[in-house]
Amino acid sequence: MGPATLNLYKGLVAIAFLIPTMLILGVDMTPDNVTARDWVLMLVSGALGMGVSDTILFICLNRVGPTRYAIINCAYGPVVIVVSVLWLGETFSWLLAVSAVLMITSILMSVLTRDSFARFFGRVGATGPDTGRERLGRFYLLGILGVSLIAVSIVAAKPILDRTDGVWGAFARLCGGLLFLIPQNLMPDRIHETLKALGPGGHHKTALLPSILGAWLCTVLWTLGMKYTLASTASVLTQLTNIMLFPFSALILKERMQVKQFVAVLVGISAGLLLILKSHF
Repeated sequence: MGPATLNLYKGLVAIAFLIPTMLILGVDMTPDNVTARDWVLMLVSGALGMGVSDTILFICLNRVGPTRYAIINCAYGPVVIVVSVLWLGETFSWLLAVSAVLMITSILMSVLTRDSFARFFGRVGATGPDTGRERLGRFYLLGILGVSLIAVSIVAAKPILDRTDGVWGAFARLCGGLLFLIPQNLMPDRIHETLKALGPGGHHKTALLPSILGAWLCTVLWTLGMKYTLASTASVLTQLTNIMLFPFSALILKERMQVKQFVAVLVGISAGLLLILKSHF
């Protein structure tokens, strides 16, 4: 599946699970306290954050590889912090800055190797012939753009999330993402791939479960996290996903965990604990 098709696939899986979730929890799909302006803002937030940015990031991941992608993703926390301070008036503290630095450090520790800098500024080579440093730089900028769109889109939705149900917020943003992705994937040059992806096939064995966990469950939990704490705090905490891959890979896939990765996990958890302590004291 191409990036846009994969993004649509996980979005449709998510909405298929999210609607029953709302019915079970008694969450209204059209709340009385949500205005037309709120709907527009949430749909636009979803179109940018789940439609445009996710597609961009899938393209970036395919071209630069997971190591470089993890480094690019370090931009997410700082961008959210800056935007939330300027837009929402959230307070910037040195403890928040220290936590963000520790989190970024833990991510870099987990992915960098002795020759990582040479590879980072070197050649792509992951998806075919060498495309050169100049073209690789374009994908770095593309990845930073995707990360920044996610940051801006969720900060823009934060005031609405604060006064509405968080599960509804996830639903509204997901609808916005699908409103962008469905027409895109029904274009004549993509409809065949889209129908193939949504039809029967062996690809569901590898794509379905990650879509359920990542696009449905994680999206709901991530949105609730943004609702119930400061956007700047949540942005740093959510970057724990970059380093928690290693202990879960060791537990589930039986992959050997390196010492530096173990240390990186401890540093990342320490950054999270600092933010939790900041919120309670």
